[in-house]
Amino acid sequence: MVKLVLAPTSRTFLSKKGSFCCDWDAFITELDLRTATMTATDKTSYQLCTKALREAYRNNTYRLSSDSAPYWWNNEIHKNRRECTAARRLLKRMYTQRRKPQDPR
Repeated sequence: MVKLVLAPTSRTFLSKKGSFCCDWDAFITELDLRTATMTATDKTSYQLCTKALREAYRNNTYRLSSDSAPYWWNNEIHKNRRECTAARRLLKRMYTQRRKPQDPR
């Protein structure tokens, strides 16, 4: 069995969608578990190895909170804002449907 050795235990990296962090120790542990159940022919399969790598990576990578949110912003305010926005969009949709001419059918 091949062991992966990665020096940092956690490293932050940037992408176009934000900052992410990966727990490399948990990644290696999960990858070892996934490859332990594979047969010799599975380990030579490109698709199965890639799938195991991607799933282990996705399960152990998490997004860091953005620094753009003010310090007073919390989950309750976020939930209330989402509800308010949904209600406003629904009301706008109702008004625009009322103004449309009715079909002669």
